Amino acid sequence: MRCRGPAPAPQRRSLPPRESVIELWLSKHTRELAVNGRRSTVDLLGAGCGVIGCMKPETSPAPLQAIEFSNLRGQVLKVLRDSIITGAIPQGSALVETRLAGQLNVSRGTVREALLELQQQQLVEATSNGRLHVRALDAQKVYELFTVRAALEGLAARLIAEHPDRGSHQETLRQRLAVMSEQRDGPIVDLIDADLAFHRTLVELAGNAVLQSSWLALEGPLRMAIMHAGADRARANITVEKHRPFIDALDVGVKNPADVIYRSLTMTAETLVGPGATEEDAGLS
Repeated sequence: MRCRGPAPAPQRRSLPPRESVIELWLSKHTRELAVNGRRSTVDLLGAGCGVIGCMKPETSPAPLQAIEFSNLRGQVLKVLRDSIITGAIPQGSALVETRLAGQLNVSRGTVREALLELQQQQLVEATSNGRLHVRALDAQKVYELFTVRAALEGLAARLIAEHPDRGSHQETLRQRLAVMSEQRDGPIVDLIDADLAFHRTLVELAGNAVLQSSWLALEGPLRMAIMHAGADRARANITVEKHRPFIDALDVGVKNPADVIYRSLTMTAETLVGPGATEEDAGLS
């Protein structure tokens, strides 16, 4: 009987380095997404922490540029907002998600988010049955809008006039006025932007957060009212001469700067929808 020698020791399998395991796992859990017709790779790092103990390679992956989807929502918002302000989408028009999504070649969810933002900007309203439509501004609503605006900006002027840095605030407004002057012969949309930036700055300099948020709630309808009044009427009101009194009202010795602001803005409203402006000319219904 032959005696067998001792059984050979089992061979131990060598394990690949930790880096190789991670690379294999990452390559297995990497997906390619088509974004706006382009290919971009998204690494799902950390999706399987329990498998490899959340081990990470020594070199951190490059940061991802997750901007496509957020930009898409912003682009849809800008297209709809500009179309409403310029009148490309007329006042009172119904806004149907499916129709807009098809025209813009985006999802209904993206359109829905944009419409919700437009509601907050007071450019879109919901009817009693929940359907959305572009807000309609008749002459009475424009007067009411400018009356509230005048009260808010008048209060801002009074607060700035009482501020110890009143002089520096006046200089800031002069800079805004210079920007407005540069846009005088440019596109009407840019001129209106410069005009509202001047008035927005006036309110911001007052240093009252509630006052500022109240004014911002009016900015969308204000922009639409000015734009729909027509380019000629808008340019006639957006001048350096008509805005300089806002700065001069902050000088020492002016008894009631709020009255100066109030009178100026109510006169602007009368110019936009006064006797010389028909509702058809002003774009108002």
